[in-house]
Amino acid sequence: MQIQTIITGSIEENCYLVWDNTNHALLIDPGDNPQEILSAIKQHQLSLDTIVLTHGHYDHMGAVNEVKAYTNARVIAHEKEKELLKNPELSLSFYISPSFPIAQVDAYVSHGDFISVGDMKFQVIHTPGHTAGSMCLFSDSVLFSGDTVFYGTLGRWDFPTGNLSDLTHSILQRIFTLPDYVEIYSGHGPVTTVGAEKKQNEVYRWLSI
Repeated sequence: MQIQTIITGSIEENCYLVWDNTNHALLIDPGDNPQEILSAIKQHQLSLDTIVLTHGHYDHMGAVNEVKAYTNARVIAHEKEKELLKNPELSLSFYISPSFPIAQVDAYVSHGDFISVGDMKFQVIHTPGHTAGSMCLFSDSVLFSGDTVFYGTLGRWDFPTGNLSDLTHSILQRIFTLPDYVEIYSGHGPVTTVGAEKKQNEVYRWLSI
């Protein structure tokens, strides 16, 4: 598995281009800069099969429709994110632009489902808290965590459909139960590991609130 991080938009969201030896690719959270994303796909001569949205906030989906139109890739999100994705106020896109495009999603998944792309297989881990339909993708020693957990900290829970109790539970019970060596590729910031975050993440300070 090869991974290229493409930093997009004004708040530096991490979009991930992931591919295997057969040159079939998965794109995670194309937040902005569609031409840069498409350029990377062309550079590596990839066939983009699938686009996954870890959640429906504007900064993670701003380029999805343009990339989909060019590549004909299917777009996947969690089933509990349907309402947010279709509502510009819930997705926060309305506050960026009233004409911000609504993401064209082809299929919805649930916890425990698998998404296969080429020789790669990713397990869907539902991690509500940042939004109701936030999810992570797990494959072997890699976790794409969206905005659920970051290096040293956790995602916000004060946006629509967010919930602190759900978020801490998701991190402790569905992420920190993975092996320590698993690398975490989050929606913003640097790569970390499960083991490192079990020691340093500030999630613990929020448990009693």
